[in-house]
Amino acid sequence: MLIRFGVMIVAWLAILSGIVGALIGGFAILVGALLDGQANPGQLSFVGATGVALVIAGLIFAIIGVAQTIFGVGLWQFRGWAVKLGIALEVITLLGSIGGLFTGAFTIPSLISVIFSSAILLYLLSPHVRKHIAQRVAPVASAE
Repeated sequence: MLIRFGVMIVAWLAILSGIVGALIGGFAILVGALLDGQANPGQLSFVGATGVALVIAGLIFAIIGVAQTIFGVGLWQFRGWAVKLGIALEVITLLGSIGGLFTGAFTIPSLISVIFSSAILLYLLSPHVRKHIAQRVAPVASAE
């Protein structure tokens, strides 16, 4: 029962995090497009380069945000593929957060992200969680 509750908490956190990430990504895309539109065509400028960088970063945030939402919904339904997707996403998030720690740009948010990503990753890799999800998936697979 406790494992099921933990899985549901991780699923809700992933859904909320995914929605927030997708919204931040969409906002960054919008701001980047506006900045890029202010640059003079054919000339390389700081504003244009910043706009393009924001659009690229926004796309990355939006894609990861949507993937985290899908992971959260799949985990909520105890789907086996959701654990694999979650592990991949948490590894990507963990690597990005560790990179953020070394750049010095976002030290506190990166540190918080490292802590949460590590905890979720360890939880998803836990044999008890994987066994519990496998048991929940097995009756559905045998019914088909």
